[in-house]
Amino acid sequence: MLERTLARRVKSLQKDFKIIFISGSHQVGKTTILKTLKEDERSYVTLDNQVDMELAQSDPNSFFLLHPVPCFIDEVQRAEELFIKLAARKPTRLVLPDEGGNDHLIL
Repeated sequence: MLERTLARRVKSLQKDFKIIFISGSHQVGKTTILKTLKEDERSYVTLDNQVDMELAQSDPNSFFLLHPVPCFIDEVQRAEELFIKLAARKPTRLVLPDEGGNDHLIL
């Protein structure tokens, strides 16, 4: 039930936002949601993959050529360089949901 509610919320947000940040405790279904929601126009990549992680860390430009936005990036915290690159793009809108169900929009 919660998974379907979250999936609907992400689908709604992805219509308006290129960047959606999903955070939560370990093993609560974040990866499952991302894999379920990937579409032709929004791919899925995980930084559990060593090659993708190293590319994201060393050359974010090449990473985004290989995985263009919009995409789902799982384990993105492993490459903070991607946030710096995304923040340089204009306009950038980042949604950070908190535990209380509130969304924080950062422009």
